[in-house]
Amino acid sequence: MYEQIYNLTCMFFKSLKGNLMYEYLLSKFNGKHGPKRQLSLEQIVALNIYRFHFKVGDLKNFHKMIKELMREKVPNLPNYENFMKATNKSMVFILAFMKFLMELNRNKEAKIHYMDSTPITVCLNHKIYSHKVTKKS
Repeated sequence: MYEQIYNLTCMFFKSLKGNLMYEYLLSKFNGKHGPKRQLSLEQIVALNIYRFHFKVGDLKNFHKMIKELMREKVPNLPNYENFMKATNKSMVFILAFMKFLMELNRNKEAKIHYMDSTPITVCLNHKIYSHKVTKKS
């Protein structure tokens, strides 16, 4: 699954090459000083999408999980602090990639829609007439 997500992120970022906004944000992601990041932007975005897929909310536990279970797929995983910094800096790219995926799904959307007529209780029946929403202005 990770490989599929990674390949999709690679294709997405290749399509953005040459875009001025992308190049500007990429320069902010890489920074000017210090050593180069051990993980590429594509790897970081793919790992975080993978994290969202498995609903792991805690980044620290996710980092431990990757370190133990995906050692051969992500051999150059940085320490937790650097991984957290890279994740925070890549959030704009993650959101752009998620929007791209939602657009792809919207294009594949079926033309037939179903409506659910299940009643939703807003308030208790004995309070219907005193509820503020139903009062006339």
